[in-house]
Amino acid sequence: MAAIVVKGVRPTKQANVPPPLYLTSSDVSYCHTCGRVIGSRKPKAVAPASRSRFCSEKCKRHRPSSSLTSIDRQIEDTLHRLLDELSLEDIVATLPESTRELHTALAKPVEDTRRRSGKKGDVRVLVPVGLVEGVVYGRLVSVNRRQERWRDRHAGDAEKEGAKDGEGKDYDEAALGRALERLKAGGGVKAKVEKKEGGAEEDGDREESSGSDSDRDEERESIDPAVAEQRRKDGQVRATQRERVKNACRRAVVFGLLSPGVEAPVQKAEEKVDLPTSSEQRPVKGKKGKKGKDDDEDDGPPPAKHAAKQATGKHKTADETAAPTESSRKRCECIMRAEVVEPSFAKGDWGVRWAEN
Repeated sequence: MAAIVVKGVRPTKQANVPPPLYLTSSDVSYCHTCGRVIGSRKPKAVAPASRSRFCSEKCKRHRPSSSLTSIDRQIEDTLHRLLDELSLEDIVATLPESTRELHTALAKPVEDTRRRSGKKGDVRVLVPVGLVEGVVYGRLVSVNRRQERWRDRHAGDAEKEGAKDGEGKDYDEAALGRALERLKAGGGVKAKVEKKEGGAEEDGDREESSGSDSDRDEERESIDPAVAEQRRKDGQVRATQRERVKNACRRAVVFGLLSPGVEAPVQKAEEKVDLPTSSEQRPVKGKKGKKGKDDDEDDGPPPAKHAAKQATGKHKTADETAAPTESSRKRCECIMRAEVVEPSFAKGDWGVRWAEN
């Protein structure tokens, strides 16, 4: 049974990931940096006139750049091209030289893990977050690297087993017969494991597990401290880059994506308010003291030039001249385990696809 999820609070392991809060609740605000929902305490801490745009001071300091050459915008453009089903080679070719310098030499190219939904008639493609990271930074993501290590380890074990089988193992038929007789006589009592001349047990699983643990300990002890420090720094860089990609994907779900090469719209400015023209609030020039009757008669209607300007509406705000508008953004949705979920609480290798119109 799913537990109740409070807005802004991460669900527990037993609770299911909730559906998108922007569809189920009208009063919800998201961070403009990480794309997560802002908790209920944050809006109350600020003045009611200004709405909070960031969930923390860290997100406020590391807000994404609106420049077309910034790494945040390149991640968003890469996600847009992946959703439009462009090939990986064409997408990498569109990246600037500064981003391609981050690519490492890979023995194997990045695997295209995009897939479609199993529903009939749904032609939208699902883009995993790890694929976006692999295309932008040109490296195998953690999931692929873990699979490669698993394959290499099992391939090595298979080779060792094949070598052992090739050498041929001599079984002692007499000892095997005595062990079977003891099992029959003792009602299923397990026979003792016989030891070889060197004292090693014949239990292959125990020998394999103890050997793998000892190999790991020896490998840790043999690593140079300078190499270990460099590995730690590289891991921190990869974690930062991975979180940057996830933030961009969450923003794509919450705020939408602009077409590649299109500049972000200018933030809406407050509308200009003309000064009041009434006689009570407009100062009188050249006269002091109390207002007389003559002053009221002198105050006439506003000048024709000012009235014409008000009629034609020549005072344009910043959002009227900005192009494109926020409506030009294309919305996405977060998919985890074949379900549309709230991107703030998505975990694992979740994916993004275009939202239904």
